[in-house]
Amino acid sequence: MNNFGLSLFCIGIMLTLIMPSFTDGMKIEVIYGSKYSHIEVNEKDTVATLKAKIEKIDELGNIPIQKQVLFNEITESVLADEKTMDEYGIGEGDMIYLEVVSDIYYFPIDVSYGSRQTIVWVKRTDTVKDLKKKIANFDKLGNIPIQKQVLTKEITWNSWVDLIDDQKTIDEYGIGEGQNVFVLLDEFQFFVEYKEQMYPINVKAMTTIKEVKEKMKEITGIPAEKQTLSHFNYAKIYDHSRLINYMKEDMPFLIMSDGSGITVWWWTNHFWEFFVINVNGTDTVATVKQKIREINKQRHKSELNGAIIKLSKCDFHCKYAKALEDKKTMDEYGIGEGKTIHMKVLYWEEIWDESSSPSSSAAVADGSDFHIHVLYGSARRTVWVKGMDTVQTLKHKVRRFMEWDWQCKFGDISLFKHPFRAGINELVDNEKTMDEYDIKEGDIIESLDAKRLC
Repeated sequence: MNNFGLSLFCIGIMLTLIMPSFTDGMKIEVIYGSKYSHIEVNEKDTVATLKAKIEKIDELGNIPIQKQVLFNEITESVLADEKTMDEYGIGEGDMIYLEVVSDIYYFPIDVSYGSRQTIVWVKRTDTVKDLKKKIANFDKLGNIPIQKQVLTKEITWNSWVDLIDDQKTIDEYGIGEGQNVFVLLDEFQFFVEYKEQMYPINVKAMTTIKEVKEKMKEITGIPAEKQTLSHFNYAKIYDHSRLINYMKEDMPFLIMSDGSGITVWWWTNHFWEFFVINVNGTDTVATVKQKIREINKQRHKSELNGAIIKLSKCDFHCKYAKALEDKKTMDEYGIGEGKTIHMKVLYWEEIWDESSSPSSSAAVADGSDFHIHVLYGSARRTVWVKGMDTVQTLKHKVRRFMEWDWQCKFGDISLFKHPFRAGINELVDNEKTMDEYDIKEGDIIESLDAKRLC
């Protein structure tokens, strides 16, 4: 080989050796507030290596490594020091966001314990243990000791992620602004009602309905497969469901039946009442209502005279179930042994008086009930109305809720002067009907005065 050929061979070897450093190198953009810098990295560089480079950059403020927190542009998750650019899929031109420990962004999450709820401010780098410490300091949540807390995050109804590692950050668990975290106790008492007797059972945070049935089998002797459990807001309760689904009350409980009769839930002033009645498939809704009146007479010495009973059936969430028609039978509605229905009682103050009906031809509703939502201050209530109900009638119903729920004492204060709004339309005429204001099922009526009258 002549000298020229040898020289070319040597140059080729040298290019082969140095080419990887060019091909593997790439530039990314690091952003810190209004500042930014383009930094050259290798796909095998770790996040710790990138932090070391950032520390040397004047335009970013020479921020010490230990104060740096880096976030991925796409996932907004904290980048772990030991992982590489390649593992995070960071490539040419990608953006990385830099925050400093002293000015890390705090954001609110909702934390619930039973029916109690509060907002807790956290940062992405807070660990589960840090969150537990904050929860323990909240009087509103009962100052639950750290060692008794079990935290879980709701993904969808009946789908949860348990925060079992105290050292993991809330960012690693995917908890972001406005998300819900539920507090359970490592062990607590839960109540099951059976034949008018309340049974306390000791359960753990992750206990399922199937496990509850096994415990009730030990107490009552009724096989788990013959037990039917119901909750006032959910007709179907699945064996694989966890108790947390039914724990939005300070004293959580379920109703158990042995498969005979149907369970009736009834909201009475400040609490839920329930009872089991036996029905036949050929019983009409009107017949069932009469049975309910007879049971109520035995319990409360009252047949609910002067009141209208509305029954509704629900297959999943019972809050907005439609009323059952009096002439139809249980078979027609598919209501049988072990099923659950809801009862609503309309007293005379809530019943439409036809003598006060306006003469307007617009009031042409068929008299059937539908529900609307009334927002009053920070409260939200569901109110059942008719198309021919006037605004004044609606205000009577809202006043009744206020007296019940908030123990308002009105004295000479007139609720009729209090304005309401449906969408952009103010309900200024007390004599106009729901139909005339074109108010439909599920509409929201808002109070224009944020202050309560009591």
